[in-house]
Amino acid sequence: MRFSKHPIHPQDKTSALASIKEGFLFMKQTPLLLTGLFTACFVLFILQIGDSQAIILIRSFPGAPPELAGWCMAVSGAGMLLTAAIVGKRRISSYLLYFTLGACLLGIATGCVPFLGGLGIVGTALFIFAFFIMGAAFGLVHIPFQILVQTSVPVDYSGRVFGAIQSMTTLASILGMAGGGVLAELIGVSLAFLICGCLLIAAGLTTLIGKKMAESRRYFVTESNKGAQR
Repeated sequence: MRFSKHPIHPQDKTSALASIKEGFLFMKQTPLLLTGLFTACFVLFILQIGDSQAIILIRSFPGAPPELAGWCMAVSGAGMLLTAAIVGKRRISSYLLYFTLGACLLGIATGCVPFLGGLGIVGTALFIFAFFIMGAAFGLVHIPFQILVQTSVPVDYSGRVFGAIQSMTTLASILGMAGGGVLAELIGVSLAFLICGCLLIAAGLTTLIGKKMAESRRYFVTESNKGAQR
């Protein structure tokens, strides 16, 4: 058995952790980046809960076709691809607006799916469409956030910032898959979807309120500067 000539030493792990910490410190100095990171992680967390518990929710629907879960996963990916194609061609004037819209749309779709089971064929079609909206909504948050990072982070910090982002999104994904089962076991899968949807809408509205407050503060600062110059 052959071993690497360059074994990993404890200081290498410390260096990696220090690099991630520096990435977080850089984002802390840019509130928009930090807001985008937490929004993207929260959206990913909820999406993983939805994906992991979709099969259990479908089983509670009377007469649901067995291939419904596969269709939902497929249209969710299609929604994200469609969003990527559209957002990639547009000039983003307000990242917070994309974050708000994505979180609210995902919240509405997530909160509605438990109520579509008893509506027959129409309910099945709406259930599939809801997962399409989930994928598209995730893209509305994730893709503008990636664009924001690529355009606002200096090259010297890009590795550290992307390392910090990767660690957070991986953690959110793992917690979403693991926590979805625990949450569904404690309160039921339908109520879990409803609560997650409400939390996402609240997060989106909070981001919108923060955007309005920042714009208002910027307006008053500009007006006060104009008054001082007169």
